[in-house]
Amino acid sequence: MGWKANIVLGESESIIAEDISILVKEWGFNVLGRAATQEQLLSCIKAVHPDVVILDHLLRGGNEFSRLVREIQDMHETALIVVGHMPDVEPELRQNSTFSLLEKPFHNEELREKVEKMAGHRVA
Repeated sequence: MGWKANIVLGESESIIAEDISILVKEWGFNVLGRAATQEQLLSCIKAVHPDVVILDHLLRGGNEFSRLVREIQDMHETALIVVGHMPDVEPELRQNSTFSLLEKPFHNEELREKVEKMAGHRVA
């Protein structure tokens, strides 16, 4: 089997995180970690250097959302899928090719398309 993109999930709700994790694994991707807070997410990203982060816009933590997005993008060349409505993310961050928004509610196939796109040409 070919290369599989590595994914980290940032989701405060454990049931939703589990559901997304199961789907992503069924689609052939590796889930390297799940985080329920901004702090846990940043630590996980630093530790495992994922290809894609799936991030709920309501992830618990102290940072302003655009600051969290910038921090993720600055620390590692990680593609970011934000799930939810468009928070206060600066226009230049939204226009970055490694940033994608998935509005709630969404269909599983929409998430799959986003993950495949953000994983890029490296997905086998």
